[in-house]
Amino acid sequence: MLLATQIVGYGIAGQLRPYLVYPSTMTWPLSLPIRTRFFYIVFGSIFVYEIIPQYIFPMLAGISIICLAKNNNAWVQRVFDGLTPNEGMGVLSLSFDWSFISEMNPLVVLFWVQFNVIGGLFLFWIITRPPYHYNVWNAQSLPFLSNRIFQRFDNAVDNPIFSISNGLSYIYINLGVTVTITHVALYHGKDIWAIFRNLRKKVLGGGEVVIHMKLMQAYPESLPQGPSQDDFPSPNGCHCNWLSLHYIVNESVVKNEREILLSPVSNRFWNGNKPHSINSAAITWGAIGPMAMFGPGIQYYIFLWAFIIGLFLPVPFWLLHKKFPKAGFHYVNAPMILIGLAGLLPGGSGSFITVSIITIFVPQYYVKRRHSEWYAKYNYLMSAALDSGTYLMAFFVSLVFYGAASGKVYNFPDWWGSDNESIYMDQCCKNCDL
Repeated sequence: MLLATQIVGYGIAGQLRPYLVYPSTMTWPLSLPIRTRFFYIVFGSIFVYEIIPQYIFPMLAGISIICLAKNNNAWVQRVFDGLTPNEGMGVLSLSFDWSFISEMNPLVVLFWVQFNVIGGLFLFWIITRPPYHYNVWNAQSLPFLSNRIFQRFDNAVDNPIFSISNGLSYIYINLGVTVTITHVALYHGKDIWAIFRNLRKKVLGGGEVVIHMKLMQAYPESLPQGPSQDDFPSPNGCHCNWLSLHYIVNESVVKNEREILLSPVSNRFWNGNKPHSINSAAITWGAIGPMAMFGPGIQYYIFLWAFIIGLFLPVPFWLLHKKFPKAGFHYVNAPMILIGLAGLLPGGSGSFITVSIITIFVPQYYVKRRHSEWYAKYNYLMSAALDSGTYLMAFFVSLVFYGAASGKVYNFPDWWGSDNESIYMDQCCKNCDL
């Protein structure tokens, strides 16, 4: 099923090339970097450094000064901590692990887009606490942050229920479906229509062909090939050795780390939160069905109304932009705000947020304005090198120390920065009454 899904994705990507690749207005920053001496210096440096937060000093991935000062309060943990997935919202928590900080692609995604996502995160921090306090949807009987579904009564057949954070995220996701349609139609409808018209003219024998597309037409289109054809996707769609390695590693991880993947707590290295999200959605929308879960008379009826409400959310900002075109209202991007509201928590770690904001601001705002030539030459290259070195070390650590290959875990010796006995590695809520 995995292979079939990926092949379908390749097919859809191919069909959308005329709209997402060929137009000169389409740029993909993640595809720009090329390997240079600078790349290898950054790559090597981060590769060596990452063994510290990923193995020797894992607490570096999420340090909360407030939480360390008061480690006997569950609400301090819920608000200020966030190293482990669903542990807390990460307010003012500090992370020094690029595998966490890179969650938002801080060096790549445009500053104003990131600003909208950050705005959504701030709204998440503000909105989520009051419904829990007032016990909306029996919130206090469930975890504050969780992307799982729960049963209301033991040994009883009943519809599943959601934690308050997960329930709100469903509303945001449903809003996002129709918000995106309206936003794209209002802000980009004319551009999209112009592209369609130009492509139609081109098919009929005419239309504008941009210069970079003319130059690319001199080269035959093909799937990427490399040093060995067996190591890369072949024309018949087989991933060969890479797919086999991917399957073997995943099979080994699922087999050896089954208990921690099924655990509601998990840890900073292994967690099954994304599969749990998929499982929750499959049960909610498939096995039970939206009308049984969200229909009239059900406590979650607002979930379906979110589709209707979302159609109108971008309209006020668009009207304000038309009325005051120089005021900057066109930078308000409702779909990106909803990604901040629903795309990172629950189900993820929150410890990266504060440092990510700083990492976004420094290169995307300060460096880009004051040192534009350096930014254009090295920024995307540095991002690719940091990601590559970090994930290679993560692969190495998971295989050698955390049981991905053998099933045996070799923890670094206990010390303050690597507390293997605590439920939470960052020692937050260490003295709570559980």
